[in-house]
Amino acid sequence: MANTFNSIIEENMRRYQNNTLIVGDRVKFIDKFLTHEWTKSQPALKVERLKALIDSGNNIRVTSVKTDRPNTAESGHFEIVDGVYYDVVEEIAPGSFHSLFTVPAYVVEHLDDYPNVAGDTPESQVKRDPTTIEPKEVNIDDNELSPKKQTDAHSGDLALVSKNVKLPNTPAPTDGESYTKKYIQG
Repeated sequence: MANTFNSIIEENMRRYQNNTLIVGDRVKFIDKFLTHEWTKSQPALKVERLKALIDSGNNIRVTSVKTDRPNTAESGHFEIVDGVYYDVVEEIAPGSFHSLFTVPAYVVEHLDDYPNVAGDTPESQVKRDPTTIEPKEVNIDDNELSPKKQTDAHSGDLALVSKNVKLPNTPAPTDGESYTKKYIQG
């Protein structure tokens, strides 16, 4: 258990020690990404797929932090590496990742979602609620699905009313007699 705790602490301290993102951070590409020198030096197919990733509107997350040379001494300023690269992926559904790309740190920006780890859910992943909460009057014609035909009751008051009806031979609750008295009066 201690090893797991230490791993979590070390991973989160990376943000403050090395000024880098950590795995799971949500990022976006910089505004001038398509005209950036790095983008111009990439193959056309990769740039096209990165455009599709940006245009999808889905969350983009960091899955790995890489450097162009290893951290060696871990003392002084040796741990600060200027060549940082991130593996970024498209989150097509919460926890489901697609399209891995390795990009340099200077073409992405951190989206700070603190304290919410997940960030905003993209519009394309939100299911619209089809329910209607405004009641409407229903016209029940005398057909085979009407209450009179379904219950096979041909006598008595079969009309559905829209107000409370006092039942005969039921006394009103008195204080202390029913815990629902105040609820019923309201």
